[in-house]
Amino acid sequence: MPPNTVQHLEVDSAAVVGDVLASLRSVLRERRALVSVSGLPILDAHEAQLATLFRDVILNALAFASPGGRPRLTIDADRGSCEWRFSVVDKSSGRTAQGVSSFVFTVPDA
Repeated sequence: MPPNTVQHLEVDSAAVVGDVLASLRSVLRERRALVSVSGLPILDAHEAQLATLFRDVILNALAFASPGGRPRLTIDADRGSCEWRFSVVDKSSGRTAQGVSSFVFTVPDA
């Protein structure tokens, strides 16, 4: 493989999110956050980069949650025709669409 090439392998994104949530346990507990995860796929990705992306998006959602409120994060994914769209949504009372973060993974041609 050429230098500086990122190798993509089959990655269980639900397991990656589980590991990220475990690493953020103290922050989630401190904020009294509730997190639900559903429908995350197995896909070709770089596991460490995917973990960093989820970590950053989750921390961003916590940072912008209503002050003094209890964040209620929902993490899920929807399959498009050639991509996966992941969403991290804060469903706390009083949150609007501004509480949504999403990112897209393109499905490579078979």
